[in-house]
Amino acid sequence: CFFEWLSPRIKWAGQLTREVFEEYALTIAAKTDNRTSQNTYLRAVRRFMNYGAEIGACAPYRLKLPKAPPPVKPTFTDEETRRIINSRSIAKADVMALLLIATGIRSATLARLRAGDVQAEENALLLRHLKNGRQALLPLPPYVVRRLTRYIKANNLPGESLLFPTRNGKQFTATGLNHVMQKYCRAKGFEHSGVHIFRHTYAKYMAKAGCPSITLARFLTHSTIQQSEHYVNLYGQELRDACDRYNPVATFAGR
Repeated sequence: CFFEWLSPRIKWAGQLTREVFEEYALTIAAKTDNRTSQNTYLRAVRRFMNYGAEIGACAPYRLKLPKAPPPVKPTFTDEETRRIINSRSIAKADVMALLLIATGIRSATLARLRAGDVQAEENALLLRHLKNGRQALLPLPPYVVRRLTRYIKANNLPGESLLFPTRNGKQFTATGLNHVMQKYCRAKGFEHSGVHIFRHTYAKYMAKAGCPSITLARFLTHSTIQQSEHYVNLYGQELRDACDRYNPVATFAGR
C-alpha cells in the first residue's frame, strides 16, 4: 500500500514531491515486472497527489507514468522467408504471400489491387487505396513483377479486374484475407500466421539491410517516420557496425 510505504518517509503533505513518486515507482517496478500492473498502482497514487496539489496541500508536479516498451512483433525466420520468396508457384495464395513480403503493404491495400496496377514496364505497383488516402507508385524487384505477370496471364485477368478476387469474384474482406494467409502459413508449417506478419518481416529485413527511417517510412506509406524508426532502432545495422568497429574489445581482444 502506498500509505504504508510513505509513512516512514514523510511527515506532512508538502513533502510529496516528484522524487517521492519516482521512488515509489521504482519500488513497484521491483515488485512486479508487469507494466500494466505497475501503472494501475501508479495511476491511483498520481490521482491522490494531483488532488493534493489541487487543494494546495502540496506543490503541483507533472507526474509521468513509465512507458511500456513496444512489443517485438513476430516475424518469419530466414528460412521461412526464403521459402516464400523462392516458391515458383503462381497459385493465388503463393503470389499474395510473395507480394506481401516484397512490399509490406496492408491487407486493405492488397484487397483493392487491380491487375492493371502492376506496372510491368516500370517494375512498380500502383497503390490507389492507402490508409492515408493518397496514392503511391511503389518500386518492385523485377523478380516479383515476373511472378505477378505470370499469375495475371495464367488467370486471364483484364486490367480492371481485381488482382486477387475471391472465388466468386468479389473483393476480399480483411477477415477473409487474413483467413487465407493463416491457412497458407499453416500449410507451410510456419510458426506464425496472418497478414500483418508479412509487413513486420518486410520492415525487419529492410531495416537490417540499412534502409534509412525516412525511406522505410515511404515504402511502408507511413505518414510519419516514428513507426519506421521503431524497426530501424530494433533491427538496423548501424549500432552493430559501430560495435564491430569501435568497441575496445574488437580492438584489443586476442592481441
